[in-house]
Amino acid sequence: THAISMVLAPHYSSMSIAKYQQKIEAGMEMYRGQIEWAHVGSYHDAPKYLQALVNRVHEGLQRWPEPERGRVHVIFSAHSLPTRILEMGDPYDQQLRETARLVAEQAGLRDDQWSWSYQSAGRSPEPWLGPQIEEHIPVLAEQGIRDIISIPVGFVSDHVEVLFDIDIKAQEVARALGVRLERPPALNLDPLFIKQLAEVIRSHAGHWLAEPEGSAS
Repeated sequence: THAISMVLAPHYSSMSIAKYQQKIEAGMEMYRGQIEWAHVGSYHDAPKYLQALVNRVHEGLQRWPEPERGRVHVIFSAHSLPTRILEMGDPYDQQLRETARLVAEQAGLRDDQWSWSYQSAGRSPEPWLGPQIEEHIPVLAEQGIRDIISIPVGFVSDHVEVLFDIDIKAQEVARALGVRLERPPALNLDPLFIKQLAEVIRSHAGHWLAEPEGSAS
């Protein structure tokens, strides 16, 4: 028996995706299962995932008249983790920033038209990756930026850390500063994103799947 584990989060971390994979391995050992697993580590630079995010950037920009779009700033963000992951050589931060850079390039954003932040930091006393989005928006406002699009690349669906942390908390900060903050919907059931998930799964299952009879490819 074969199976594939895939956490929907696109970016790998020893504190997130690795934990789920370890749970699977522990469960297999406990129940003496005979399932051969293939784990999806990350898909942070997968083409259709990136294109789906590019489409969200363009969707956000279209909320402004065309002559005004050049002044709109895009904030890419993801869930914060403790800063100690950097000392561990964890690829999380690097993968996230690569995703943001690739999306910005493909969306045609200028270097000064986008930036990176984290969000949803935990309540533990240890330092967390930053800057937090509610701290970053005031910095941008001080630079004269009054129009912002939020693209939380680390989240593929609308849930509490998007609907509350951005749509309510970050929005309150923006409004108090006279900043217009827009957030296009998360990828959710975006057909392009779903196709990407299917491709990632097929690529990990390819060595198990026999070629259909008569297949030319």
